[in-house]
Amino acid sequence: MSRTGQIQKILSPSFTVKFIPANGDCFYCCISDALHGSSVKSLRQIASDCLNQETFDMMRICWTAQQSG
Repeated sequence: MSRTGQIQKILSPSFTVKFIPANGDCFYCCISDALHGSSVKSLRQIASDCLNQETFDMMRICWTAQQSG
């Protein structure tokens, strides 16, 4: 049984498993699919519009800590 089949067995029949290619946009592709039509480009734009210096600095600190740990 495929991994998708194994996951589908765990879920109720009202849920389905959909393959999303691992292409660097997979997070945004999942959200786009769930929202039925928002484009990956528009979702990325929303995310970047919400990024401010404080958030960016925190992300950089977390990334640096992860790299050294």
